[in-house]
Amino acid sequence: MDATDSNQQLQQQETRRTSKGRQKIEIKKVEKESNRYVTFSKRKNGLFKKATELSTLCGAEIAVIVFSEHRKLFSCGQPDVDKVLDRYLAETERVPNSFPAVTNNSIESQLANKQQYARSLKRLEDEQTVAKMIGNMNDMNEGGFWWDLLGNFQNSNTHNLRGSATCLLHGATGLY
Repeated sequence: MDATDSNQQLQQQETRRTSKGRQKIEIKKVEKESNRYVTFSKRKNGLFKKATELSTLCGAEIAVIVFSEHRKLFSCGQPDVDKVLDRYLAETERVPNSFPAVTNNSIESQLANKQQYARSLKRLEDEQTVAKMIGNMNDMNEGGFWWDLLGNFQNSNTHNLRGSATCLLHGATGLY
């Protein structure tokens, strides 16, 4: 009986092994809608389970947001999705992005960027010119203050300056 019992058990095991077990599948959209819904549900639950495990094992704060094919929202978060998203938004607002966003209206944005660049370059050149002039004035004044230079110009140009101001005043008012 022992031999027949073991043969029967062996035959039962062979008949149970009809499935192929766990195998790799080709990653592509599941064509049949009912199968696609089941796949989405199972994989969504698996994703949420893995995220929760990550949070539990590592102490990470997580938020997973999934929209189904029919635009239904599913979310999972530890400690809470809203808290994690608020923290994320606060962090992204605090740290400015060092790279500008890429836009599709590239011609207009490129033109605007070029114009802004040209204006900035012109302002930089003007600032450099002013800096050179100030440096030259400091060299002329031998390290003194700018108002010390006025004493040099005051004696020779005071009369001319006063005359020019009077002409401007009378020319603007029409009185001589």
